[in-house]
Amino acid sequence: MARKTPEQRLAELERKRATLSERIRAAATREKIVIGAAAAAEAKADPAFADRLKSILQNRVNRAADRDAISQFLASLTGDEPPAAGENADSGDAPPSELAADPLAGISIPRRAAGRHF
Repeated sequence: MARKTPEQRLAELERKRATLSERIRAAATREKIVIGAAAAAEAKADPAFADRLKSILQNRVNRAADRDAISQFLASLTGDEPPAAGENADSGDAPPSELAADPLAGISIPRRAAGRHF
């Protein structure tokens, strides 16, 4: 068997590193989704938790697009009508979000190589 050159070994290690990084990002994303789903379910079942979660989200979610994304969820916790796109309770003069017109705008879904599932 022929020995690999240092450049070939480096390229192989870089591919492995990229694959591991992708797996780590995917696991972190899945973790956030599961935690968020559990917190949302608990908020719908427990009004005290719903109040606390709403407070946390209002304090921690700062980007207008992100606030627009969770506005319906926040409204569902209190039974309120969600604000119109770009009209968050704390920023009534915020510009309308481009995401409001197309909820999938700006979302890039990476295509995976055939047969590779993480």
